[in-house]
Amino acid sequence: MVTTHEEEQDGQSSAIQEFVEILEEHRRNCEQQGKYVEAEIAKNRLKELRAHEDNRRMEAMKARQISEKLGVEEAHMLEFKQFNMQWDKKKKTYDEKAQGLLDAMKDRHTSELKEFQARTLSKHQRPKFSPELLNYRRVE
Repeated sequence: MVTTHEEEQDGQSSAIQEFVEILEEHRRNCEQQGKYVEAEIAKNRLKELRAHEDNRRMEAMKARQISEKLGVEEAHMLEFKQFNMQWDKKKKTYDEKAQGLLDAMKDRHTSELKEFQARTLSKHQRPKFSPELLNYRRVE
C-alpha cells in the first residue's frame, strides 16, 4: 500500500510520541528507584526529543503553508489570465462595434451632405435685383 507524505509523518509522530511516553515513564521509575543520574539522562533525552519533534512539526507546517501558498498563487494567476482573456474579448467587441458606428456615422454624414448640396443646387434661384439696379439698367 502506498502512503502519502502526511501519513508517514503521522506514523512517525505517533512512534515518537510513544517513545516519549516510554522514556517519561522510565524517567519516573528511575527517580522512584533513586537512579538520579539515569533519570537526568532520560530527562535530557526527553528534552532533545521534544525539541526535535517541535522542529519537525514546524518544518511540516512550513511545508504545508508553502504548498498552500503556491496553490493559491497558481489559482490567482489562472484567474488573472481568464480575466485578461475576457477583457481582451470584450475590448475587441467594443472596438469593432465602435468602428461600425463610426463608419455608419460617416456614411450618414456623407449622404446628408450630398442631399444638402443637391437641394441647394436645385433651389438655385435667379437673383432678385434691387429696384435701384433695375433703375440704373433702364437709364443706360
